[in-house]
Amino acid sequence: MTATATIDNEGNAPFSDWMKVIPTDTASQTNPDTFYANNSGTFIIHSDNQGVLTTLIQLIAGQTNNSIPPQVILAAAATVTEVLGNLQCDAYIQANLAGSTYNGSTAGSCTFYAPIWGPSLKIFVVTFGGFSNANGHGFTLPSSIARGVFVMGSPYGGSPYGCKFQASGSDVNSKIFTALSSSGGSAASQVTIPGNSFGYLPVTADTFWVQSNNNSAVDGAFVCIGN
Repeated sequence: MTATATIDNEGNAPFSDWMKVIPTDTASQTNPDTFYANNSGTFIIHSDNQGVLTTLIQLIAGQTNNSIPPQVILAAAATVTEVLGNLQCDAYIQANLAGSTYNGSTAGSCTFYAPIWGPSLKIFVVTFGGFSNANGHGFTLPSSIARGVFVMGSPYGGSPYGCKFQASGSDVNSKIFTALSSSGGSAASQVTIPGNSFGYLPVTADTFWVQSNNNSAVDGAFVCIGN
């Protein structure tokens, strides 16, 4: 390889390659490059770990005629992308993590989402769509949640029906607000989280249960924020 102060690539058709780096242990793969770039702006970096390629960054130029939009892809699935400074977003944050759906034994379904889950902030949502259920079902959390506040925005069940938290297979009590006051409200300690309620989780839990609601199909959502 010869050292050069500049790279000059002129007069070639769009999407012409100007850099391809292929180690010997990846040469037989369909896309074997650890570094790839073309003159339309596409730039791709893969890491090579004993012949196993993992995406680190992809800058895709896009092709209008093939309905491919310009895009930036950071890292492969299950690869951590760490931002050491502040992260500024000038548009919406679109969380595309798929949910886990449980179909009601009678009708409808409920779906568990955990779009944000880290050591300092955890958020999960359970949505109910025409959900009517005669059985219980537990959603295992990605990891334990240590305390949190929640809103049950649905007429889901009614004691002893509704939802609940568990830790290591055992029920734990939540605090359900029973009165609000400028001098301090009150809360009841109980396992069941009834419909149309809000409160907080004062302990650590690892599972969220939807119990039998024993009534007509319901809609709405449960939202919990903790750490």
